[in-house]
Amino acid sequence: MSFWSATRWRQHLVLAHPTDRAVLLIEESAGWALPVLEMNAAHPGDAEMIASGVRERFGVDVGVLGCLHHDFDRVTRVGEWVRELENHSPLWRPTPPARWITADDLGSLTLAWPGHRRLLTAWLAGHCPARAPWERRGWLHRAVGWSQSELWRHGLGTIEHVAQVRAWEFSTVLRLTAGARQFFFKAVPAGREREMRVTRRVAERLPHLIAPMIASDVEQGWMLMAGVEGPSLETIGDVRRWEAAARAYAGLQIDWVDHVTGLLTLGVRDIRPSCLAAEIDACLTDGPALSPGLRRDLRPPEIQALRTLSPVLANACTELEAGGIPNTLDHGDLWASNVIDTADGPVIIDWEDACVSHPFFGLWFLLMSAEDRLDDPARAQSRIRDAYLEPWTRYASPERLRGTFDLAQRLAPLCFAITFRLDVLPILHASWELREFVPFFLRRLITAWAGQTG
Repeated sequence: MSFWSATRWRQHLVLAHPTDRAVLLIEESAGWALPVLEMNAAHPGDAEMIASGVRERFGVDVGVLGCLHHDFDRVTRVGEWVRELENHSPLWRPTPPARWITADDLGSLTLAWPGHRRLLTAWLAGHCPARAPWERRGWLHRAVGWSQSELWRHGLGTIEHVAQVRAWEFSTVLRLTAGARQFFFKAVPAGREREMRVTRRVAERLPHLIAPMIASDVEQGWMLMAGVEGPSLETIGDVRRWEAAARAYAGLQIDWVDHVTGLLTLGVRDIRPSCLAAEIDACLTDGPALSPGLRRDLRPPEIQALRTLSPVLANACTELEAGGIPNTLDHGDLWASNVIDTADGPVIIDWEDACVSHPFFGLWFLLMSAEDRLDDPARAQSRIRDAYLEPWTRYASPERLRGTFDLAQRLAPLCFAITFRLDVLPILHASWELREFVPFFLRRLITAWAGQTG
């Protein structure tokens, strides 16, 4: 399943001189232009793909700092990005028709992309401030230095290779190789440090279900984890491995049932059904969230259908809250890609969206993943559901659990639309295609409640 409006991306690269305030431009028939990488649309934070493309085409090692501009052509479905890069090859020299351009040079040049002149003028004048710490020159060196110190402190060796895996508004991720082992450094922006707190607490209680944490610095939003060996669950066609993951996840949630108050003190969002109901009208009247100007915008009849459903959804939240299944920890983003199938069992990664909610919401993403990844998806989904519900039989009969689960799954798209609106949209500035997710979730909600009226 592809969620992106764009089918192709054109990456315009602001490659900085290693020491001077100058940018690399290439002379073309239409004028001077930034270096460009053409690629299929992928994850908007895929820094490794960009760095690899720059290395292959230009022979330069770079770090991806941030996005300076983005645009989307709804006709051609080409996404235009302008990315700022940090030059990690100080001895590299451009060859004609490429050269370093300073602010003094820029005014006399004809640009192949005239719209880039204002952006480049501002960048060369130092007027493009970094939004996240990792968008600043020199930050990567400091992060790797901290990681190395922690690895030495734990006797885990010397870093031999660094690869930047992710760089976007929500985080940056580095893959560090030390000897035969891999480690992952992750940084998050201010206000999202809850991931470090939750990850550490889950690792303390259930270490077999999470990648080992080597170190963390909550104040800086830094975390260093050991890599785990095994394929992502999304690559595995054996439904039994998916059942094992669902069963293990249920056990994790049950383990946290009596610790909800402690979870909330860690800073996770409270999205229990009663809180969900209180956010319905605000979500369904947020025009820019429902129709952000992309391919999957909700149409007026769909928006009206959602607003008509509002009282039905509120009543369903009340019913779910009274259903006898306790609220607990939820991962909040349990796609199969966030489960690693190791020899010792499933390991769940990336807890940045952790929250307190009705537990049964959490399986929605895993079942969505099965829809695309497994043969006979409907039968596979039923098996995964039953494996997940098995540990919950201490709270209700299998029949009652299935009824509550079905209700929760019908409400789950509402839960994720609301949390996305509250937690993701406010910090989006570059990964604009993520704005499609609120309409995506709400369209699924309409389908789940087809025929219902207030």
